[in-house]
Amino acid sequence: MIVVKLMGGMGNQLFQYAFGRSMEARGREVYFDRDPVDHDPKRNYCLNKFGLNIQFSRPIGHTFREKNTYFDPGVFSLDNCTFDGYWQSEKYFECVAPFLRKELTKAHIFSIEENSAFVHVRRGDNVYDSKSVAFHGCPDLNYYMSGIGYLENTVHPNRYYIYSDDIDWCKEHFNDPKITIVQGSDYWDLQGMAACKYGIVSNSSFSWWGAWLGQAEIAIAPKKWYVSYDEGDTVPKRWVRL
Repeated sequence: MIVVKLMGGMGNQLFQYAFGRSMEARGREVYFDRDPVDHDPKRNYCLNKFGLNIQFSRPIGHTFREKNTYFDPGVFSLDNCTFDGYWQSEKYFECVAPFLRKELTKAHIFSIEENSAFVHVRRGDNVYDSKSVAFHGCPDLNYYMSGIGYLENTVHPNRYYIYSDDIDWCKEHFNDPKITIVQGSDYWDLQGMAACKYGIVSNSSFSWWGAWLGQAEIAIAPKKWYVSYDEGDTVPKRWVRL
């Protein structure tokens, strides 16, 4: 039996859930501890929105803490312990990738224009919280316009769907007729991103999942995922960095 701690926002919780499902595929009985997210005043438990069959438990045994953002295959040999980390690399759950994509997406119900791209603009705490600014930083308008330019020069999307936590800022800065600014919820924004053929992600685990779940043919990510912290194996090597 193992227990995986849940913390952070929807994107982080999805990484932790995917890690747990990978361990389950390796023969572990997997439980999740939601106390960390339940006691975080800035976060909410999000996995209930996906209709998942999840078992919960308090921590057990020794706690194994993730050391850094690099993939550590040694975790697959551990059992009877609690895992405390973010596990932000697809290498942790490659063995269950098809299962996860089927379980977590409802892209087939979306009416998305063919050959479309999503643009995820994360601002929020990455702009207004000093600690988050210092750690994460925030891609500027030039990054998003460069991403759009890259796609225009290569695959010519018919439409761009913009998802953001700062709709007013997006309305002020994006006014091309090919752009649709979507006002939705985190769950449906994720589903919309996953339905697009291409993606321009921010340095955000949330839009990371949008591109990964939809197997974006071209996914564009910022050159710097963190301001001064090693991103390790977070961003897939096949993604374009701008």
